[in-house]
Amino acid sequence: MIRLEAVAKHYRQEERLVTALAPTTLTIESGEFVAVVGPSGSGKSTMLTLLGGMLAPTEGRVWFDDESLYDLKVAERAKVRRLKMGFVFQTFNLVPYLTAQENVEVPLLLRGEPKAVQRARARELLSLVGLEDRASHKPTQLSTGQQQRVALARTLVNDPRVIFADEPTGNLDPDTRNHVLSFFEEFHRAGKTIVMVTHEIQAASRATRLLRMADGVLRDVPHDEASAPHSEPRRLAS
Repeated sequence: MIRLEAVAKHYRQEERLVTALAPTTLTIESGEFVAVVGPSGSGKSTMLTLLGGMLAPTEGRVWFDDESLYDLKVAERAKVRRLKMGFVFQTFNLVPYLTAQENVEVPLLLRGEPKAVQRARARELLSLVGLEDRASHKPTQLSTGQQQRVALARTLVNDPRVIFADEPTGNLDPDTRNHVLSFFEEFHRAGKTIVMVTHEIQAASRATRLLRMADGVLRDVPHDEASAPHSEPRRLAS
């Protein structure tokens, strides 16, 4: 479903060349729940934006459903993101002056769906995440955990094939974190592909496959080695 083919990303900081992602070849199959762990600044978010069609690699190709993402025109790549991908961020990115219901409706509005379809689908998703009684509340009237659940509902409203999540539990208390991770497990059981970036080993342990990022190098990590800082897991082909 998703494939990195000798993909690397480099930045230039003044006179220094910084490698955010070393040349990497990686395949993520349809239906996998993948967690990418690593410290801040290790390149995790860079890799996620590369996978999500938002940041062109310096070299190599990113494939999604047998299409080379960055060989598509900008409008075509945006269409792939809109129709096949969902994104969850640590900061939620809710529109502050819209209600929970309206925030969830936004992707359907952008697709040109009839208003009745927008309302019905948004209500369905808010019910799924247990917030049907908060539909008319604006983000400032919701707790942090409730805002994240609204963001999850908005992510699912277009029925994406893959969900990219960047530190989705970073701002949450333990109980809410567990609740949100349970939703991800439920989405995975429903057949969604999930790629989650996190620095929390407990969150990563809920995934079915673990990758570790360190200094731009991506490695496969067995679950029982995920928390061992000095282990030497197998490096992905590069």
